[in-house]
Amino acid sequence: IGDCFRAETRGGVGMIETLLALCALPGVSGWEDAVRDYLMEQALPYADKIETDPMGNLMVFRSGKKHDKTLMLCAHMDEVGVIITGITAEGYLKFDFVGGIDRRVVIGKSVFIGDDTIPGIIGIKAHHLSRGDKNVPAVHEMSIDIGAKTREEAETMIALGDVGTFEPTCTRMGGLLCAKAIDDRLGCAVLLKLLEHQPPCDTWFVFTVQEEV
Repeated sequence: IGDCFRAETRGGVGMIETLLALCALPGVSGWEDAVRDYLMEQALPYADKIETDPMGNLMVFRSGKKHDKTLMLCAHMDEVGVIITGITAEGYLKFDFVGGIDRRVVIGKSVFIGDDTIPGIIGIKAHHLSRGDKNVPAVHEMSIDIGAKTREEAETMIALGDVGTFEPTCTRMGGLLCAKAIDDRLGCAVLLKLLEHQPPCDTWFVFTVQEEV
């Protein structure tokens, strides 16, 4: 793996570019299609066999230099997100989390919802209208504002059951890289880079789904 990072531009697209492309894709648990399509396209030139199963796991086989044993390497392609559970009379969206998310970090976060990537912001009742409770609000006390003024207007943009991803921003902080879904798109990027080189033994590179749930 270390060799892959040190020679990140070898074999075409570099590790960082691959990672950023993967992190930008939407792939909430159960809706990983865009990520799987990208991984399949990138893996195709190096694969001896590609399979998917009914759950959506992507399994890529590459023959090794020796065939005395078989190895499997895994990374999950899904990410946490939100799912829309209701719409208020004022046009705000009620939601729940898909996967384990710390409520303390989501207030004020931008999200993109549904196939049309409708932008919204997670918010809570304004401080001057609340009881002054300093505890972290429960998820049912939060709403997503998409700019709609009524339930009917919101329903023209969003349907119950639509999922949303957090804003696909990427920030470099010194030698660090901060991005949405870096868990575990980094693992997926590593597997893609390893796949470019014939492994020492027969190897399945498996990109799994629904780990976050």
